[in-house]
Amino acid sequence: MSLAFSLKNNPGAYAVLVGAGISKPAVPTAWEVLTRLIVDVAALHGEQIAVDAAEEWWTTNMRAEPRYETVLEKIAPSQIERQRLLKQFFERDAAPAPDEDFAIAPPTIAHQAIARLVKLGAVKVIVTMNFDHLLEAAIRAEGIEPTVAVTEADIRGLAPLHTLDCCIIHLHGDYLYPESMLNTQAELHAYRPVVKNMLRQILVNYGLIVSGWSARYDPALREAIKVHYPLRFSMLWMEPIEPLSAEASQLVQLKNALLLRLTAQQGFGRIADAVESMQVSRARHPLTARSAAETAKRELSGRWTAIRLHDTLQAELADLHANSNFHLPDYNDRKVYEGYADLVSSTEEATKVTASLVAVLAYWGRSENDDWWLPHLERFAVPVRSGGLTALLELRMVAGSILFYSAGVSAVLKRRYGLLARILRTNRDNPLRYGRRQLLSEVLDPGGIYEGFEDSHHRHYLLTSHLLAEALSISGETLSDAWQEFEILRLATLAQPMLLFQRNAYNYNELEREINVSLEKYPDLGSTSVDPQLIIKKREQVNQRRLECLNSLAQTVPLTRQHLLARDSHGMDTWVCPVAQRLKDDLWLERDQHPTIIAGIGGDVENVPERWLGLSTAIQAVSHAVGRRGDSESWRWAPTLPDRIWLDTGKPAAE
Repeated sequence: MSLAFSLKNNPGAYAVLVGAGISKPAVPTAWEVLTRLIVDVAALHGEQIAVDAAEEWWTTNMRAEPRYETVLEKIAPSQIERQRLLKQFFERDAAPAPDEDFAIAPPTIAHQAIARLVKLGAVKVIVTMNFDHLLEAAIRAEGIEPTVAVTEADIRGLAPLHTLDCCIIHLHGDYLYPESMLNTQAELHAYRPVVKNMLRQILVNYGLIVSGWSARYDPALREAIKVHYPLRFSMLWMEPIEPLSAEASQLVQLKNALLLRLTAQQGFGRIADAVESMQVSRARHPLTARSAAETAKRELSGRWTAIRLHDTLQAELADLHANSNFHLPDYNDRKVYEGYADLVSSTEEATKVTASLVAVLAYWGRSENDDWWLPHLERFAVPVRSGGLTALLELRMVAGSILFYSAGVSAVLKRRYGLLARILRTNRDNPLRYGRRQLLSEVLDPGGIYEGFEDSHHRHYLLTSHLLAEALSISGETLSDAWQEFEILRLATLAQPMLLFQRNAYNYNELEREINVSLEKYPDLGSTSVDPQLIIKKREQVNQRRLECLNSLAQTVPLTRQHLLARDSHGMDTWVCPVAQRLKDDLWLERDQHPTIIAGIGGDVENVPERWLGLSTAIQAVSHAVGRRGDSESWRWAPTLPDRIWLDTGKPAAE
């Protein structure tokens, strides 16, 4: 924790030094390469041996201790030959051949944790003795392009290290550059002057975090650390295997290093988690949302009322209400507003535990549990009553939106439509029109809350869906479909009261009915006495009027960039929303017995006495609105037009 504190408060003050152990099992370690090479040497001598017997075979036949450098030097005398030989260990398919003991894999969790530290700005300099590119891959996956130094020319051309976002120095070379590779005892005994100067600069100016390095085979590096690394810097050495090599033990003692018996995966993972937790501005609950959800589920599974869960939830809600982001000293302060993105991030972080508890209660709870949290939604939907910048006044609504969606999507997942109806009916006072109420489903739409965020809906979806996946152990297509169903019902119930919807719903259904009657009456135009062209023309006229009504209905849908999928159906309405179409079909099949109708979701529609038909019409309007937006977005990808588009990203959906 003290190291994490130093990294957080002194970003870039420590360099990471890693050896082969960090890349295991993604790529073979030096020992695995050594034993495999010995097996190949034995084969040249006409003997077939197992990998486990390689060390004994070499000792017996070569009368010397097998060392990586000496074995490699005998098999491949030149650097070019060594590069070609080693290439087989770093470039091949992920699946091992039947006679192989290891396979190449993506970056390990340790690589990913180091990449997180780079993204957090805690680490900028990485020295690796490995020939692989796994660190580069992990860091690029975080959206950062590292500066990589392999050759002497690379090192000479480096800008000052403190000016670089991330620098990876391959101290012993890269297998793609044979002239840079250091493998043998002679090569590892002393570095070239350019490399020595760079290494000295790092050791003098940076603390060290060491992992995956035995120190046994690298005399030049050991000597450089002994001579140049000052005692004023703390050194952290992570090594899970006991005992340390004699060489490593000597360095640990000489430099008074802190030795942690952790793997690279464990050590870097914990450090990254701790730094990230401390970097979240005013975050109250780093890394506790999952445990809170698990505790809530255990308490709800008991026979008696979960009193402790009730008290825990009330305490979390009270703390969230009291969050300093919702009680700023000055709502007109431009400096505060310039930090709006940080305020949003810290608000999101502070809401995670409460949202996880609400999700579990909405999913696993019973009706008597709903009143523990449902009344609080309104409080989080009201901006601060003060003058000032709207974005700052509405910060608590960011928390409210996360809670609202966590509850609504969880209710859909569990098919608790009675609870969903209550959520969709919850309202607040309209601050602009005295005596009027506004539905929370309208005011807590992410598109109207995250000021200045172009990706507000997608950001909101990623954060909240991740919370739900952890809290409920549900993810993938199931969670995405439930999210879309909640959005569709939310948008449909908002569209229904609109005057334009009320005026067009009846006409739309009458025109739809007229088309269906024609299709039933004349299923085969080739066997009717009536002129088929007249029937076709009549159908086209009716369908044109139907589409005009449907377009009017779609205008009542408050659609922005919700997480909804649009698909080209290649049918009469072309682009539609598949989840909305499925929900509409279910309503037509079950009608008054559909659970949404039984629960009372949806309102009355003028001249449409069947409530299920009124809701179905609103859902069709949502589907059409989504389809029109998807159709429009698809043209951005011309000339290759996709047939499925996510509205929140504007990108084609993967098959």
